[in-house]
This record gives sequence, C-alpha cells and structure tokens, in this order.
Amino acid sequence: MTAVPKLVIIRDKKWAQGAVRDLPSIVTGLCGPTVEGMHISTLGKSIKSSDAYVLPIEHYYHQLGHEKGEISMLREHLPDYVLRRALQLYAQYELYEPWKSKN
Repeated sequence: MTAVPKLVIIRDKKWAQGAVRDLPSIVTGLCGPTVEGMHISTLGKSIKSSDAYVLPIEHYYHQLGHEKGEISMLREHLPDYVLRRALQLYAQYELYEPWKSKN
C-alpha cells in the first residue's frame, strides 16, 4: 500500500490579495485595480483551494464565477486554448512559485 501525500494548503494573503492584482487577467489580459485573485473550486466542505492556485481575473468575472461556477464561467468567456493554458497555470503553480521564490 502506498501512502497518499498530505495535501498542503497554502494561505498567502500577500500573494492572493496583493501581488496577483498586478498580473494580467486570464480573461481579458487587462491589468489594474479591477483585477483580483480567484480560487477555482473548493477542497470540500467549503474550504477554499490553496492560495497557490489563485488566478488573476477581473472582479466582474470573479462574481460571475460564484454565480455560475468558475469552470462554467471560464468556458463561456474563454476560447478553449486559453482555458487550457489558464488551467495549466493553475495546476502547476506557474504563477505563484516564481513570485514566491522572489519574495
């Protein structure tokens, strides 16, 4: 029997509520004060996913994600190739890890 690795949940307000706002939105590519971090999915029992998986997105789309579901909203507003890339960034910590190594 192989052991299941313990899930590490990162909570990093400096990243999730700060630095991610300086990145271009995954929907429009725009930067600025309307961009904020969006968690995709939960870890069960309404626990937000790790802050390492936060993606930059405008407030309007973030709210729409709460109403429709994040993946459904992204599918509606992004071409498939952009959605695939956004989810790759999300899955591989490609936004958080480089930032964290510098801060």
